[in-house]
Parts: sequence; structure tokens; C-alpha cells
Amino acid sequence: MTQPSRPLRPVPSHSDEPYVRDAFQYEELPKPLPRRRSRRPRWVLLAVAGAVVVLLAIAGFWVDRQIHGHPHGGPVAVSIPKGTSTASTNKTVASR
Repeated sequence: MTQPSRPLRPVPSHSDEPYVRDAFQYEELPKPLPRRRSRRPRWVLLAVAGAVVVLLAIAGFWVDRQIHGHPHGGPVAVSIPKGTSTASTNKTVASR
């Protein structure tokens, strides 16, 4: 049975009836195939997370060096007599 091409009675402008009526003229479409989920966003997320971890490790190493200093050098006690020049002070510190 076919539907009439126009409504038998006037349709209010705010009604969805013309759309419902037109739906009878078309066959139902088959369901779309399920979309394959892409793995690319997961790899991007892992790459960004890895980069953040590496940057945090470098920042932590830098902060540790700023707080504790270099492991090969430590504080050195040097006695510098009063009136010593800068050049002789440098020689004294370099010799220790």
C-alpha cells in the first residue's frame, strides 16, 4: 500500500508527521557494520605519557644535583690569610 503524496488534512508547521509519513516510502536500511576501533590514539597516548615520564625523571635528576651537589666534589676547608690577593687565593683553592 502506498501512502498519499500529500497529507489528507493540513499539518501544523510544528508537527513531525510529514517526516513520519515519508519514512514509509523508503525501505529500512541495513544496520551499519561495526566500526573497527583504531589503535593509533592508544599509541599516541602512550608516547605522550612516556615523554612526560622521561621529562620528570630528568627534572628530578637536575633537582637532586641542585640540592646535593655533584658526587665527585665536596666541601673543602681552606684557610686564607688576611690580605692575600685573588690570584694567590685561586692557587690555594686549586691546589686542594
